[in-house]
Amino acid sequence: MRCQISVVVTVLNNRAVASESHLLKNIWRRDLPAAEDFYHVDFAAIARGFGVHSVTLDDPSGLDDVISEALSVNGPALVYLKVSKEAQAPTEMFRGNSRV
Repeated sequence: MRCQISVVVTVLNNRAVASESHLLKNIWRRDLPAAEDFYHVDFAAIARGFGVHSVTLDDPSGLDDVISEALSVNGPALVYLKVSKEAQAPTEMFRGNSRV
């Protein structure tokens, strides 16, 4: 913010260490420890506190418009997208290929 660099930061927050959770649950068939879950942190509000243009999305359907808006800002911007803990990254290890 101090240098007014035009960069868009995207935060995908699932309020968990979900990649590890998915490995435990889907690959190693173990129960999830309670330590995997985190409290909600409003990263957009924190960024706004520093003067950064920030947008929060609960639904990815508006992502194209929000990214376009963020790219047009003269300075840094943050796109904060809340995602489900159950959402899995499209990687080979979650498609049944357990080479970890």
